[in-house]
This record gives sequence, structure tokens and C-alpha cells, in this order.
Amino acid sequence: MFADESGTSPPSKCFTIGALLVPEEVLEQFEADVSNLIAKHGLPREREIKWERVKKSHGLVNFGVDLLKLILRSNACFTAFVAWKDRFYVWKKDEEKAFYMSYTLLVEHAAKILSADVKANIDQRNNSYSKNHEVVQIIANHKLKDYLGSISEVIQRDSKDFLLIQVADLLTGAINASHNKYLDSNIWGQMKLS
Repeated sequence: MFADESGTSPPSKCFTIGALLVPEEVLEQFEADVSNLIAKHGLPREREIKWERVKKSHGLVNFGVDLLKLILRSNACFTAFVAWKDRFYVWKKDEEKAFYMSYTLLVEHAAKILSADVKANIDQRNNSYSKNHEVVQIIANHKLKDYLGSISEVIQRDSKDFLLIQVADLLTGAINASHNKYLDSNIWGQMKLS
């Protein structure tokens, strides 16, 4: 599992956490296929793939279309959790707590739908509590005790070094942007697309 978030800062009306789920037995081939798509669309490999760059690159848009086709024809899948900030009571009191509550739900969901042990690679964040990722693992596994799947590990990673976290960033950003557009048709004039 490779996960990232989008829309946690203002003026975004909602935030989204998305996860690319790739079975371990096809992970190497899937990553190679993504790298081939990067080359096909002339994207500079030294630059991180990010949703906020979509508006500056038709190559990135076309890459995203081919990426969706790749996911649909592979054993990989993508899932996301979208939260409307104004209606999320915990968000109003403690954004970090609300964010990691949402992450826990997404990780738990991934283990349930896969009925497998999940190793979660999540993008690094600056948090007031440095072990939030460990709390996600503990709580999700507690909630999964009656299911086949579990969370074997939750690791914070620098997305610059993990291509599939970058893929999660791109897809998550697209989902978050579409939800924000639905909630406020004028939002794109107020915010970056990240």
C-alpha cells in the first residue's frame, strides 16, 4: 500500500487520503510499468510526480490517463477516503487527530478488501506527535482482529524516493480537486490544485 493525502490546508473544503494497493507478487512489474509510462510521456524522472504540477504539464495529464488504464488492467487498485472538513467534528477540534483517524479507517479498509497483510508506505508529515503512524497500525489491527487481513507495518517515507507514493499523490489530488469543485465551484480560483 502506498498512500498520500491532499487538501489538508485551507481553503480546501475537504481532504482526501488515497492508497494505491499493489500485491507484492506484482509490485516490481507494476513499478516498472509506471516507469515506462513516465518515459513514454516525456516526464523528467528527477522531478517528483505531484498533482499540483498537472496544470503545468499535458504530459502529466496523459500519464494520468494511461496510469488509470494500467491500474484497471492489473491486480492493483486504488481507494480513497474523502472527508468534508466542515462536517467532521474532530477536524474542527484537532486536525492532526482527525487526519490520523481517517488514515486508520483507510488502512483498515485496505486490509479488509485485500484480506491480506498490508505493509503501508505513507508520505511523511510534520506532526506534533512523531509516532502517529505506529498508532494507526495498532488501532487498525485492533479493529481487524475478526478479519483475515492485518497491518504488518506502517512506515513514513519521503515521497521523493518512492514512485508509487507519487502515483498515490497524483490520483488523490485529482479526487480531492473534484470533490472541492463539487463543494465550491469557485474554489479553483482560490487554491493551488494540491
